[in-house]
Amino acid sequence: MKCGDVTPKQYREFQQMDDFSWICPPCLSSVLPFSNTTLNSTINTSIDSFLDSMDEPQVDEIANYKTNILSYYKYNMSIAHLNINSIWNKIDEVKLLLNEGLFHILAISETKLDSTYNNSLLQHPHYRMLRREWKKGGGGLLLYIKNSVSAYRRSKLEPSGMESICIEVKGHNNSRFIVLVCYRSPTINKPSDFLPSLYSTAETLYNIRNELLIIGDLNFNMLAAGNSEPDPHLSEFCNCFCMTNTITEPTRTTNCSMSLIDLILTSNPERFALSGTMKLGLSDHDLIYTIRKQKIARPPPKVIEYQSMKGFDRDSYVADLGKIPWDSAYIYDDTDDIYEHWHRLFITLIHVKDCEQGIGVDQMWTEIVDGNDSLLRGPGFKTGLDQYVLCSWAKYLTLTMPYSTQEYKRVLTNCQGNLMKYRSWSTTKLLEDV
Repeated sequence: MKCGDVTPKQYREFQQMDDFSWICPPCLSSVLPFSNTTLNSTINTSIDSFLDSMDEPQVDEIANYKTNILSYYKYNMSIAHLNINSIWNKIDEVKLLLNEGLFHILAISETKLDSTYNNSLLQHPHYRMLRREWKKGGGGLLLYIKNSVSAYRRSKLEPSGMESICIEVKGHNNSRFIVLVCYRSPTINKPSDFLPSLYSTAETLYNIRNELLIIGDLNFNMLAAGNSEPDPHLSEFCNCFCMTNTITEPTRTTNCSMSLIDLILTSNPERFALSGTMKLGLSDHDLIYTIRKQKIARPPPKVIEYQSMKGFDRDSYVADLGKIPWDSAYIYDDTDDIYEHWHRLFITLIHVKDCEQGIGVDQMWTEIVDGNDSLLRGPGFKTGLDQYVLCSWAKYLTLTMPYSTQEYKRVLTNCQGNLMKYRSWSTTKLLEDV
């Protein structure tokens, strides 16, 4: 690699090419000292053209994911899977990927690790690790779970007839769902043996949780492009359990074929915002990922909008109410339609008269005074203009110091009855004026 001035990435590309053989010029000169100029120029030309094509600008998949996806869905849960085809010589690249913190859950299949490999060599400080050793007929599974994610392994739910890791994940607001990571060897696990076990497992998991996510390399081609059709056996399974494959792009591409064998099957596709693939160059499979929607609590408001009545002209407002064609609602026979029509007319007038202002959260409490009655509102209070119209408030004062909780409750209790009285009186008086 050094004498040929070849980068590790280019070397991996050379390894994947079946019909390409190359010897660096210094080594070729030592083997064939009598080589003529024509041969050297031909070899150098082909190598230079290939290296130039390798040097063409390519999309940085990780940077693109961080900029366009992770930054937008930063409050959601990301789950990914990669068939790495032996992790032992790629553990450094995997740890660099974990250092980026791109995924909350990262599943790796076909690790080809047995019990002789120590966990300390695979651990990461920001992730918990679960693994399933490589046995005859399997490939080995490895699961990294971010420390901030609440999840635990359900070993008793993992079927014996298939290589899998089952975990139960806790989402926002105590919502729970099950993630089943699977790998099927195309040479050892025949579809006739694998599918019955998958059917039985899915039925058992559905009895525990309503949401199920199956992710992994199942070696069933689900690509629907050109003359190819999705695998009928797995398609029947998806139809039976109402599951949807969120990956639509090929995940493994060779010189003569494209296939979609790395899948994400979900029972609730509406809860997932985005799914896709990433070409990392770590194996002949692409990484697949999905973004699960999480209900994140809203941050405290910095500015609160409220309706200002300082410039409210009651006479003008009553005159505008008289100009509204209320009788146009009588074209409807249903009373609900009449009410809805009146409501739209009234809201139109409200928007015309609307006057919003902003108040900072540091102004903790607002006291609304009308005669000897007052009502305290917290900083999160937001009301419509119609409430102020029905209650002719006289004065607004902003308190510099907030009331205590006990005093706030006492004043609020005393004011609730008076507020309803003002609403009833003001509504009747306003309708009489109209």
